[in-house]
Amino acid sequence: MTQIVVGGDGATELISALRNAGFTIDRISAPVTARALERTGIEEATMFVLTDVEEATSIPVARELNPGLDVVVLSRTSLPEFASPIADLVIHPEAMDATMLVEELARRVNAAD
Repeated sequence: MTQIVVGGDGATELISALRNAGFTIDRISAPVTARALERTGIEEATMFVLTDVEEATSIPVARELNPGLDVVVLSRTSLPEFASPIADLVIHPEAMDATMLVEELARRVNAAD
């Protein structure tokens, strides 16, 4: 099974949809720290989905722990300048419903395999 780590609060509908699609989800509520990422096994995860731009400092930390990680950010606002080049995909949460977002994330996971 593919492991996806979701960092930040919210996104309950997305998490349910990802689980229903067969993904293993580990969730970290704020604050998304290095220790919390390590506890989820981020080193073995396929994808990190950040749902709270206030936790953007977790992006370089997650990438350092797992350089091959696909980083997806759901944000209504712009990412901080330091995080923008590190994220693989930034999506406004209203641009796609949960079903469409799960399909896109599944496509990205399958492309990585």
